[in-house]
Amino acid sequence: PLAALIQDRLRVLDDASRDLLGWAAALGGAFDAERLAAAVALPVTEVLGRIALFERHGLLRATGEGGFDFVHDLVRQAVYRGLSTPRRRALLGQIAQAFAVTSAADPWLHGAVVHHASLAGDRLLATRSALAAGDHWLRVFANVEAAQVAERGLLLLEGLAHGNERARLEIGLLRLRVAAASAPGSPRL
Repeated sequence: PLAALIQDRLRVLDDASRDLLGWAAALGGAFDAERLAAAVALPVTEVLGRIALFERHGLLRATGEGGFDFVHDLVRQAVYRGLSTPRRRALLGQIAQAFAVTSAADPWLHGAVVHHASLAGDRLLATRSALAAGDHWLRVFANVEAAQVAERGLLLLEGLAHGNERARLEIGLLRLRVAAASAPGSPRL
């Protein structure tokens, strides 16, 4: 019954709108229109127009923080599962790339890059972003988070070819692990 209701709401959308809704689902949580627009390379006014359509159809809702989210996780999951695996990986990869560009100005995005790049299968971008995220966590004295992302980065290294880039990343992640563990109250290695 609920799945049929969701599918009925999705069926009335045109292809471009269903596509944009897929992008929103791939973001994985609440989002702002600017970030979605950047990921899909569309003008924010066009994205906002389609978001208004999604709100009218009971698919998205405004959040208290000025962003948007799906009305229910089941709706997000239905849209996300409706994407083919190659399409899903492509969307996640493009989202990771878009976030990577803006993460230089907003270091809180490094974690989102790690997440999306990992799901897209882009181990190199995910590992680079894990190192950047860990360095950011150290700068804000969040050693537990720095240690966790260092461990995730080290696991991601396993899929990378041996060479200078991998060695540089491994050294950086090991340095990060030690720095995170050396502060008082930090997890021990």
